[in-house]
Amino acid sequence: MPHYEKISIYIPHSTKSKLEDDARQFEIMKANGSEINHNELLGRIVLGYYDQFYLENLENLQRVENVLRKHIRKATVDNIKDVSYEILSSLSLIQQTSSNKKGDRLSLKPTSKTASLIQDIKMANIHDNISNTFARLFTSYLEKPTYVRERIIHKESYESIQEAIQRKQSISFSTRRNMNLVHTVFPYCITIGQEEIYNYLLCAETESGSLKAKAYRLCRITNCRKSRNKTEFNDDVKDYLDQMAKHGPAYEINDNERAVVYFTDKGFKSYELISFHRPSYDDIRQTEGGYECTFSCSKKHLEQYLRRFDSGEAKVIEPEWLRKNIECFYQEQLDFYSR
Repeated sequence: MPHYEKISIYIPHSTKSKLEDDARQFEIMKANGSEINHNELLGRIVLGYYDQFYLENLENLQRVENVLRKHIRKATVDNIKDVSYEILSSLSLIQQTSSNKKGDRLSLKPTSKTASLIQDIKMANIHDNISNTFARLFTSYLEKPTYVRERIIHKESYESIQEAIQRKQSISFSTRRNMNLVHTVFPYCITIGQEEIYNYLLCAETESGSLKAKAYRLCRITNCRKSRNKTEFNDDVKDYLDQMAKHGPAYEINDNERAVVYFTDKGFKSYELISFHRPSYDDIRQTEGGYECTFSCSKKHLEQYLRRFDSGEAKVIEPEWLRKNIECFYQEQLDFYSR
C-alpha cells in the first residue's frame, strides 16, 4: 500500500466549526457513529468540488484581467495575467497560523481515491502555498447553499441517481441506518425541501406486494448501483410523489385522505410564522374568529407540525384519528406538568 504524506491546512476556527457541522448533518462519521471522519469529509470536498472551484477561479481571473486591460497603459500589459492572479490571491488570502488563538489546523491525508487529484492540485498551484489553496477551496465550498454542499459531499450517489432517472432505470442501495437491508426502488426525482436545506430521493418501492411512494435523504444512501429493470409508476404513486415534492419530501404520502384544521386568528399568525416544514393548504375559508384550512399532505407531517402550536391556536376538525392524536399529545403534556 503506498504511503501518502499528510498536508497541513491552516484555517480560522469558524471555518473548521462549519465543516464539522456539515460532517454531522451529512453523516460523515467514523464507524462508531459518534466521531467525525475529518479526512473523509475533506477528501469528498476535494473530489466533489475542486473542478468547479478551479473553473470559478478562472472566470474570476478573466474578469479581473478585463478590468485591468481597460485601465492600465498598453506598455504594462505583458504581465497582466500574473497581476490579476496576485490580486485574486490577496483578496482570498487566509492568514497562515499555527496559533490556537488565531486558527486551527486540519490534516488532509491523500487516499487511493484522492491522491492523483491532490497531486494535480499541487502542480497547478506551484506558485501558491498549498495550505492556502485548500483553505480557499474549503471556504468557497462553505459559501454554497446547504443542499448544494450535500450534493458535493455525496456527489457519487447524486450522479448515479440522476443518471438512473434520465435512463428510467431502477436502482438498489442500502442506507447508513441499516447497511444490511437493500432497497430496490424506481427513482422519480431528487428534490429539496421548502427550506432548501436537504436533498431527498423521491421514488416508488414495492412494499407488501404493492407500489408505495417513498423518500430517502441523499446523505443516507450508500452503495448505490443501477439495475437493468425499467422504471415503473402508476398514476396514484406519481400523484403522491408530486404531493410530497410540493408539501415536504421528508414525509411520505400514500393515501388521498384530506385533513381540515381550524386556526384562530392568533393560530393563523403562528402558521405564517412557523415556516420550518410548514405544509401548504389546498383551500382556506374564513370563519368566525379564524380560518378553516384544508390540507392534502402527509398526516404525520401535519401532526408533527401542529404539535409546535400553543394550546388553543389550532384544532383538527377531521379526520377523527388525527384529532385524537393531537388531543392525546396535549393531554400527555398536561399530565406531565401536573406530576
